[in-house]
Amino acid sequence: MTKEKFLNIANKPLRLLHYFSVDPNFTYKYLGNYFNKDYSSQVLKISDSEFEDLLQQGKSVIRLGDGEIHIANHGYLGQQEYSKKITEGIKDIIKFTWSKEYESGESGLILCIPHRYIEMTNEKIRENGLMRCWLPFRIYYRMYFNKKARYYDAHVFYENGSFKKYILPQLEGQNVLFVTNEKNVKLLKNNEDKFKFNAYYFAVPEKDSFSMYEDVKQRVLSFSKQYPNIKVVLAMGTPSKLLAFDLSSNNNICCYDTGFGIQYIFDNNKLQDQLKLK
Repeated sequence: MTKEKFLNIANKPLRLLHYFSVDPNFTYKYLGNYFNKDYSSQVLKISDSEFEDLLQQGKSVIRLGDGEIHIANHGYLGQQEYSKKITEGIKDIIKFTWSKEYESGESGLILCIPHRYIEMTNEKIRENGLMRCWLPFRIYYRMYFNKKARYYDAHVFYENGSFKKYILPQLEGQNVLFVTNEKNVKLLKNNEDKFKFNAYYFAVPEKDSFSMYEDVKQRVLSFSKQYPNIKVVLAMGTPSKLLAFDLSSNNNICCYDTGFGIQYIFDNNKLQDQLKLK
């Protein structure tokens, strides 16, 4: 038995105790479906063409993944210190899926979730070694998300060429503020000769970017007064989702929560191979 496998087995009871202390109902569902090989859910999906149309309407994009559900369960991520405000913020986004505004498509948001993994059976998820990663999200989706609402794919910016296809056309000729870490800022600046828009930058720490949340929010609001109808590309971890949600009612601001797909804007062929999306 490898050390990694041993630690995974040893951590399971602790993980379940943690889940139970936070959300007993979630824990019961988790245990009750862990060995159900046919467990899966269906998602009402936004099509690729609809996604393009919604982007052209100026809607912001928020992606939720396994990390956000881990935080919703009061978990800790390596790049982000635990904060009750982040947990509450993620839960607010999920609750928003039940609003008439979102269900009717009248909100300023496009919510993206990992529907390929939600719709897989446990048997397939287990074959791919992804139970620990995706079962919590699958349970959370069944329990707390509005199943009558429609969602796009959370991995959209991790597919080859998708950033160029969907986002760059929205940025052309616009004032664009990139909020990300210093490494990504340097990478973007090195490619400015390829930009067809005016680029501005606000650097945040690679770890615990939430520590600068209010500073970033005020910077974006100030920037929007100087340059109306700005586009904001966010790659600062989970706080990106909260910021896009907080600003979604502001008609002068459009946010794209791209995640680390931002690193491959001009070299996207490497990303899908690296992630090995199933």
